[in-house]
Amino acid sequence: MKLTLRHCLLFRALAVLLTSTLMPVQILSQTVNKPAARHIVICVDGVGISTISKMRGEGHFKMFHSPSRMISTYPSLTNAALSKILEPAGARMTGGYEDHFFDTQSNRIRGGILDRFRSGRFVRGTFRELFDYHPSAIKSGLGYAAPPVSTYLESLSDLIRLRQKARNSRQPVFFAYTGATDSLAHLGGETLLRSFLKNLDETIEDIARESDTPVTVTIFSDHGNDFRQYRRVALKEPLRQAGFKFESKIKDDQSLVLPQFGLVGSAVLFTREKNEERLAGVLATLEVKRIYEGATQGVLNRANVIINLEDGYYTGSSLLDTFTILQATHGNIGQEQSYGFVMSTKRELPPYIRAADLWETLGPMQLQRSPKHK
Repeated sequence: MKLTLRHCLLFRALAVLLTSTLMPVQILSQTVNKPAARHIVICVDGVGISTISKMRGEGHFKMFHSPSRMISTYPSLTNAALSKILEPAGARMTGGYEDHFFDTQSNRIRGGILDRFRSGRFVRGTFRELFDYHPSAIKSGLGYAAPPVSTYLESLSDLIRLRQKARNSRQPVFFAYTGATDSLAHLGGETLLRSFLKNLDETIEDIARESDTPVTVTIFSDHGNDFRQYRRVALKEPLRQAGFKFESKIKDDQSLVLPQFGLVGSAVLFTREKNEERLAGVLATLEVKRIYEGATQGVLNRANVIINLEDGYYTGSSLLDTFTILQATHGNIGQEQSYGFVMSTKRELPPYIRAADLWETLGPMQLQRSPKHK
């Protein structure tokens, strides 16, 4: 068949039309099939800026930009700090400074060792619900069974579960927590903590390398830990001599409630409001660095007096004293205990970030478990 000029022009027009029609489909197909970037966010409890800086100096965490100082809450304790950090993500204000706390409304102590083994009380209704991976209540308690060996083994199992969860997750944001780092600092010292962090660094590199999508990783901590020799502060006897009675609830003008759970560098005391000045006066004679009367924010059940212990002193559970030697602690207002850290593979962050500003500094993130989106 003989093609005329008219036929040639018609075929050419059809070719141009088909090409122009298919190109947007191809581009759209490429866009749809392009792997979505993922953001892995890991909270490591109780790792200070000085520890992570030492690790960086030895060549670890090379994927990340320089760490920033994260200024913790006061007292520099996990419940208060993480509730404040995660408030923009939906966390509610914590009931107490620690899990073992005095409920001012019901006038009784709540929480305790047994609650560490009950997910319903340890995780549900707390900031811990926001994490895609958080060790179970029982698993968290096992780290204290025979420290520091049990603590280190528990920390390694933490890494295994975290890695599995991160690999299996297809959410744009995977949010994980490990409390083993804080336990290691308290019970095993900086050597065991740094050994764990080295394994964490290798785990993060493996997750990023094996991912079929681009991965951004951010790590932060809620407070630091100060490594040194410690001794228990002589807190109770001077208060007894002043006429106060240590009790589990406030019965009269002499009643004093002192919740003691971990081994930390601060203490919170509850009494009748009329006793605050006298109580602070007695405590000011002890070997402590600073006394803060009251607490204006941070927890629902605010103490009448907060004691800021000098570096090298601690208070807390006498039970824990029976099977461990304290290697480090946190809770006071000193730099080592108050400075956590934050660093990301995505970009440099401001050199100093307050706990209340950390989440917004990291940028908008939709958490899978955020109460705001349930």
